[in-house]
Amino acid sequence: MNSIPKSWLYFVLVLLVLVLGGYFLKENRPILDKLSSNETIYVQIKNGVKSPGIYEMRKGDTLKYLIEKAGGFDKESHSLQYDMNDEIYDGQVIYLGDR
Repeated sequence: MNSIPKSWLYFVLVLLVLVLGGYFLKENRPILDKLSSNETIYVQIKNGVKSPGIYEMRKGDTLKYLIEKAGGFDKESHSLQYDMNDEIYDGQVIYLGDR
């Protein structure tokens, strides 16, 4: 019976580490933020969240991350009305729910 060469085992091990590391970074946003762009933007969210206000964000952040940072939706907002993957931009003012 032939055994698997050690070089293939090392290759599979490195590949596994890279895949698991990528998944870990994707699921842990604060770590990924520190590794990505440092360009700061400011976005204001007026209502529909527990803590409305002006937030310091990073370029490329999404509406979902802003809402999480603002404490999540308040009990009157309907999360299904919004595209949570929309990218936010500097100086943006966001109204959620009734104005």
